[in-house]
Amino acid sequence: MGDTLKTAVENRSSRPKTGLLHTLLSVPISMKIMGIGAVVAAIFGTATLYQVQRSLTRSYYLRLEETLNSSSMMMSGLVSRPIAVGDIIQLRKTLRFFRASVPDVFCVDIFDPKGDVVSRSINPKIGLDRLPPFTSSLDERPQALFLPSGELLLIKITPILQGAGGYLRIIVSDRRIRSELRRLTLNFLFTLLLCLVAGEGLALLLTHQIVHPIDRLKTAAESLREGKVEKAEVFAADEIGTLAETFNAMTETLEKRRDEILRKERDRVRLIDALVSAQEEERRRIASELHDEVGAALSALLLMIESLPSESPEIRERRTEFRKHLERSIENVRRLSFSLRPAVLDDFGLESALKRYITLLNQHSKTKFNFRFIQSASSKRPPEAVETTLYRITQEAVNNVLRHAEASSAEIMILIRKDECVLVVEDDGKGFSARKTNEVSSGIGLIGIRERAEILGGTVSVDSEVGRGTTLQVKIPLGREPEI
Repeated sequence: MGDTLKTAVENRSSRPKTGLLHTLLSVPISMKIMGIGAVVAAIFGTATLYQVQRSLTRSYYLRLEETLNSSSMMMSGLVSRPIAVGDIIQLRKTLRFFRASVPDVFCVDIFDPKGDVVSRSINPKIGLDRLPPFTSSLDERPQALFLPSGELLLIKITPILQGAGGYLRIIVSDRRIRSELRRLTLNFLFTLLLCLVAGEGLALLLTHQIVHPIDRLKTAAESLREGKVEKAEVFAADEIGTLAETFNAMTETLEKRRDEILRKERDRVRLIDALVSAQEEERRRIASELHDEVGAALSALLLMIESLPSESPEIRERRTEFRKHLERSIENVRRLSFSLRPAVLDDFGLESALKRYITLLNQHSKTKFNFRFIQSASSKRPPEAVETTLYRITQEAVNNVLRHAEASSAEIMILIRKDECVLVVEDDGKGFSARKTNEVSSGIGLIGIRERAEILGGTVSVDSEVGRGTTLQVKIPLGREPEI
């Protein structure tokens, strides 16, 4: 159940995250900074433009209303005398002068007490059909009228001579105010655009100052992952600089630990090489003593038995029995001596030693072993250490097949090239699943195989599948010294 829970947690952690928030957070830092700057500038500009337009609009319209009120009072006094004396020409001149001197005036009208037009001065660009009808409303506040075009008209009606001389109507338009607000808005937007461009340029510079050290730190981390220890450059004493200093301190610690591990590994390989060399030397000594002393003694004893008189049938029977026991013992001693250190390996090489080993093996094993030895024309006989290592690895691989594989047959192939030796042991046994690969690779037999191969800088790989057997491959380079 623990493995199931662990697998579920790993699957959940490895599942790709989705969603708007994750998408936004996944945007590069440069785009984040520039985007934040643009959003802040847009919000600030919109709020500022709204406040400025609101304040200016209120100020402009109040000023327009004040201008209308003061102009009405002034004009009512100016036109009183021409109306009283009936000077229509002077009245018209006064109206034209007033309309020309006040840009916001839409129209100036003089009405008699009955509401008929006495005199009028109107903007030539405005038709009479756009003039509102006259009403004798005398409100203190000007009347407001919106035209279909959206233009606002303020209308102020003032009595002349308390109404006895008629009425003065002044109509002003907000056209100039609207034009001024549009001009100010365009100027503000243009200024905002310039500020936005400058801000984005500064944001781009800031982004480079932030992202460049991070990229260099990322490059150093990738180099560290590949086994190359490189320190990150510290650009400034800010948070990123502190991170780079911490990374450099970590790389120094890792480098020291790596050197320590490599030193211990070299000591371990050196110790294993010494043990293997001592073991091979002891095997050679014991094999030599078995062959030269024990084997010779047994052979001499056999000759002595053969030389005994054989007149009695009982003696002949016992002599025959002793001779069989001695011959079996001599054969066992020879086989033991061969398994400890075959002399043929030193005298004739790896191919002859393995052929004899496989021949003896097939005589006593249920598993059928087939052996092939391939040597390229450009290659030479491998060094003694390589031949001994391949021979011992083959022995250990055969033992693994016999103990665990339950195979009916196995193939053993050795390929000698100019720059490497390759050993392949393949069986048709039960195999094992990929989940058990680590368990099998950590077995005692394979540990010994790996250690022997690593002494010579070799590699070991195991490939297996349930029901389809197992393949062991060992590669040992030539032309290099043992890694001690």
